[in-house]
Amino acid sequence: MSRWSERRNRLRAVLSAAKCVQPGSVFDPISARIAEDLGFEVGMFAGSGVHLVSLCAGSHLAWRVISMLIARTMSVALSVIALSAVAQDKLPLFDCHIHYSFDATEAYPPASAVKLLDQAGIGRAVVSSTPNDGTIKLYTFYPERFIPFLRPYRKARDPSSWAAERQSWYRDPETLTFIEKELARGIYRGIGEFHVNGDEVDTPVMRGIVDIAVQRHLWLMAHSDAAAIEQLFAFNPRVSIIWAHTGMGESETVVRRVFDKYPSLVGELSHRSGITRGNGISPEWRALFLRYPERFVYGSDTWVTSRWPEVPALAEAARGWLADLPRAVAEDIAFRNGER
Repeated sequence: MSRWSERRNRLRAVLSAAKCVQPGSVFDPISARIAEDLGFEVGMFAGSGVHLVSLCAGSHLAWRVISMLIARTMSVALSVIALSAVAQDKLPLFDCHIHYSFDATEAYPPASAVKLLDQAGIGRAVVSSTPNDGTIKLYTFYPERFIPFLRPYRKARDPSSWAAERQSWYRDPETLTFIEKELARGIYRGIGEFHVNGDEVDTPVMRGIVDIAVQRHLWLMAHSDAAAIEQLFAFNPRVSIIWAHTGMGESETVVRRVFDKYPSLVGELSHRSGITRGNGISPEWRALFLRYPERFVYGSDTWVTSRWPEVPALAEAARGWLADLPRAVAEDIAFRNGER
């Protein structure tokens, strides 16, 4: 407040013939702030196209330039307000399901991946990758933006080797050793996304993963059917789980039953069938979103490299059906739940 009072007093001094102004050559608000710090009076007007002209009170030039500066300042202010309104109309997103796997690291270097997220209006994102090198690469590039999760696949280096490991990782004792070693990096906030269904989950390895998650306050991200989700909670009801794709094809009745039973379960919505019907949200999913507004999160799931350029379009599609919900609920799903 005192800074603005000082500026008003300096302007009055010019207008009352008490002093002259030596404006600097600046053309935008940022340059104006820098110029002001260097001693140029023009900083009080936030931008000028005038070059080294002495403005003394009482001169017609002074009045013309001052009028120009005030008009320009108002124009800049109105432009900022307009841009802010546009930004507010575009619902921001927190993406809870990004992968940076295999050849995506070469096809879309970190700066390119971030640019796609910017275009999509996605702020922060949960990232997990196969191998985990991709996650580390994105996190290292922009640690404030990416939240790393650890995938348990230690052998996979391409889609075919991942498909082979998918059949055995949850029975392999070396999986726990690998997880413990990788967690020593101290950067991971969760374990997953991993794939396990039905009776596959009932192994010492999966029990160990649940114990690790509870002990270290980590999320699990499970690409699983409802039976596997319930078994994970049976191992330890204190575990917190992000249900990748919210069961994908599980019926809305099953989703509701599982959500009612396990309050620390969160549903991620990429590839989830049945959300939309016709031009809006289906009645069943509207009821689920209104019943559990704080337990669903947006996700894009860049599971293959070709999915990356689709991220902006996926985001716009999600905004389409989110707009069919009450604004507070839409914001919860779009970004607030992820940020909590």
